[in-house]
Amino acid sequence: MGKTVEVYDEDQMTFPLYIKVNPEMVEALEVFLGHLDILDPDNVSEEHSELSMEHSSLDGLRGTADYVRISADGSHLWLYDLKYGKGIVQAQNRAGEVNTQLLSYASLLFDKFPKLETAEVAIIQPRGATKKKFRSARIDRSDIDTHVSNCRRAQASALNVVNLVEPIGDHLKTGSHCFFCRAKNICPAQQKEAAEKLFG
Repeated sequence: MGKTVEVYDEDQMTFPLYIKVNPEMVEALEVFLGHLDILDPDNVSEEHSELSMEHSSLDGLRGTADYVRISADGSHLWLYDLKYGKGIVQAQNRAGEVNTQLLSYASLLFDKFPKLETAEVAIIQPRGATKKKFRSARIDRSDIDTHVSNCRRAQASALNVVNLVEPIGDHLKTGSHCFFCRAKNICPAQQKEAAEKLFG
């Protein structure tokens, strides 16, 4: 409480942001930790916080899991994601579809720990505008296989989009000057750069 921490996210900021830890932050973390305390302390082979992961065969599928626990026999995963914002994030929608971020993180963990067969994936959102602060879904290896297959198809489609963008001549180059250009919305160089950022 009261400590100043430096936060830097290279995807979002070009400079560090300094945040002073306040009572609301501490309370939110206590809610998160309270859900970890419910888990059986004896049924664990591995436990991680802020675990950075990268898929062995899917380029670009990576992430950092807030909390990961593997059961003593290595077959079950608990994957809990802390959401600090107030907008509601569901673990599973009414149609039964599991949150894509949770599925992606679970896919990374199933890739990293091949004995996994089942998982509980959850969103813990202490400040969310809902009474239910813990929202979870159960998945198994078939859900993971489907998600990875969908990722592979999306990746192939994205590469097709990048390849469809016309070859750009040397006379068109993106840069700070594009801000003032009246043709930037139809510029092939801008379109190619945008496609490469999204899919490349």
